[in-house]
Amino acid sequence: MKFDTFKLKNGEIVAYPLTRKTRTSEDMLKELCNATTATDADGKLFIEFLRYYFQKELSQGNIINLEGIGTFGISCTLLKISEDSSQESQAEDDALEEVNGKQIALKKITFRPSPKLKKEIAKQLKAERIEPLFRRSEQTRFTRDERKQIALNMATQKPFTVAEYQRQVNLGNCYAHKELKEFVKEGFLRCNRLGTIYVFSLSSPQILRSFL
Repeated sequence: MKFDTFKLKNGEIVAYPLTRKTRTSEDMLKELCNATTATDADGKLFIEFLRYYFQKELSQGNIINLEGIGTFGISCTLLKISEDSSQESQAEDDALEEVNGKQIALKKITFRPSPKLKKEIAKQLKAERIEPLFRRSEQTRFTRDERKQIALNMATQKPFTVAEYQRQVNLGNCYAHKELKEFVKEGFLRCNRLGTIYVFSLSSPQILRSFL
């Protein structure tokens, strides 16, 4: 795992991972078939059954404990009660009795990893710090033109994320994302979304000519 550090306003230094790849069920199936005698059809059948089992048990309010992995459950929320059924003068006990099943909705699916899983991940974790491509003292900030050139240089090497750009130019996440979107509008970068990750690259190879 590759990581970098960031300094919060209160002076606390935190570390965060930079390489966040989304592994799919297809990736898991390939590894399963390579490591065992299971076929691709076997793996797909198991995943489909797992989805069905989780849906059935969690929708009934049950907790699923997968040994060595963790515990799954759900949390619910109460939908807004109409004004007619929530008069201020109404006793609290009466208001509680008026809540029905239609006013209950799924809030989120919870997951609590098992101590064994946490221990194994911590044991296998190998962290490697990424060194920035461009160094400058913390007291000095890059100008917008300099940051634009840095973004161009990064894009010529490989596609990059907001976090990687943020690390290079010492900007906050929101401001870095906003500036990259401005570069996209200016035409020399393009943006692709992979899940929750935004990836930026050169809009075209010919764009380099205008900067030479």
